[in-house]
Amino acid sequence: MQLASVITLIYHELYKSRIESKYKYAFSSKEFSAQLNLIRQSNLQVLTAEQLRLLLTSGNAQSNGRLLITFDDGHKSNYHIALPILLEYGLKATFFITTDWIGESHYLNKSEIVEMVNQGMSVQSHGKTHNFLDQMSKQNIHTEIYSSKCKLEDIIGGRISSLSIPGGRFNELVIQCAREVGYKTVFTSIPFQLKHESDIWSVGRIGMRGPFNRSAFNKLLAPSPVLIFKTKLTMRGKQVLKFLIGGKLYYSLWKQFVKK
Repeated sequence: MQLASVITLIYHELYKSRIESKYKYAFSSKEFSAQLNLIRQSNLQVLTAEQLRLLLTSGNAQSNGRLLITFDDGHKSNYHIALPILLEYGLKATFFITTDWIGESHYLNKSEIVEMVNQGMSVQSHGKTHNFLDQMSKQNIHTEIYSSKCKLEDIIGGRISSLSIPGGRFNELVIQCAREVGYKTVFTSIPFQLKHESDIWSVGRIGMRGPFNRSAFNKLLAPSPVLIFKTKLTMRGKQVLKFLIGGKLYYSLWKQFVKK
């Protein structure tokens, strides 16, 4: 069942200055702070993934006027830059962690993850290895998403109920496996999507790319029907292109022309 949309933003890495990274999905601390300021000035209710799930499962499927701030991967900057700015503005975010990267160079360690939870942030799963789930067998999908869930639950001492799809790559089998291992919400890269099927929610998100444009960001916080239609149409075009040229070639082109 397709329901009303919710504005869900995807961030990745933050830096003190934009010149520190050429990664198109990175923002400077100044840019991120400006965006949070605009969010706080809006009339949007900012929720974590768990708060959204509890709201929806309580029978309140009306999601308009609500926004989620999410981070994928578990980059060090999530703790050292994003967390202090979020606390400054009194906002909460959801951090989806790739568990094989925990403690690696440039990524969060266990104590940082625990501290983020203690500060009111939500920590959820971004898989074990960040490999694409739609290219795996059912057994490997189960291993990938269940082991990540268990490791994070052991670290934070709490329940992990949400999964963010690595690379936005999923199919019906991935959703089925997520349901079978105990996830209640799956976050995709399909903008403005909110879908409920067989006791699992699919929540679409919008990938945030730099540089920061104040006018465009304000429009995103109050999206018109035209903006929603254009955004969904663009995503549909990408899906068709991926189908025509194949996932591997599409991802190779994406890394060459979009990611960097």
